[in-house]
Amino acid sequence: MEDEFKRQLKLLFDTYDTNHDDFLSKGEFVDFSHEVLAILKRGGSNAVFHESDLNHDDRISFDEFISLMSLPV
Repeated sequence: MEDEFKRQLKLLFDTYDTNHDDFLSKGEFVDFSHEVLAILKRGGSNAVFHESDLNHDDRISFDEFISLMSLPV
């Protein structure tokens, strides 16, 4: 399970590592941060949580997290 978790985190990391150098530059990290903040500004953390909890089990799965992070800002 831990290997799968790391694999999925790596996929997320790679999404923001736009120059594919296996590091997040300050600019890439700022882009990531802005996306997270934009998501939260859409209605606060409670609203975003409920919007992201696609199966309404009061938990955010990694797949749901990936979907959340894929939403346009």
